[in-house]
Amino acid sequence: MKRMHISILTALMILALAVPALAQPGGGPGNGSAGFLNCLPPEKQQAITTILDQQRAGRFELRQQMRAKMIQLQGLVVDPKAEPAKMDALIDEIGAMRNKMFKDRIETQRKIFLETGVVMPGGNGGRGGKGGRCGNGGRGPNGGRGGKGGPA
Repeated sequence: MKRMHISILTALMILALAVPALAQPGGGPGNGSAGFLNCLPPEKQQAITTILDQQRAGRFELRQQMRAKMIQLQGLVVDPKAEPAKMDALIDEIGAMRNKMFKDRIETQRKIFLETGVVMPGGNGGRGGKGGRCGNGGRGPNGGRGGKGGPA
């Protein structure tokens, strides 16, 4: 019983320490580019938003196709009569779709940089890490580093 009380108290303390970090403006998971855009002048915000909207529209169909392939793969995984060759083919198709999505994302980041001079957060394939924080000398949301704060 005492052990359970200590476990609950520890969990509550961890939660209490985590809440202020998530409550900071621009912080929290998945807020990378949205908070980052607020740090830019309105004309750059509009240019970046236009590019991102075009990229999202083009990627929506690919995401839907990839989800359908993943559902098919899961069906084969639980089917005892499924042929391994069919699973391998679906895995290859899903991999090709992910590669295309990654390539599209990198091309979009490059286009944004060439047209606006802005380096978007999440260059290492992440979701932007600690985006949304302004006032760091114009080096990007992580001091010029990739999404998780590695070397510049």
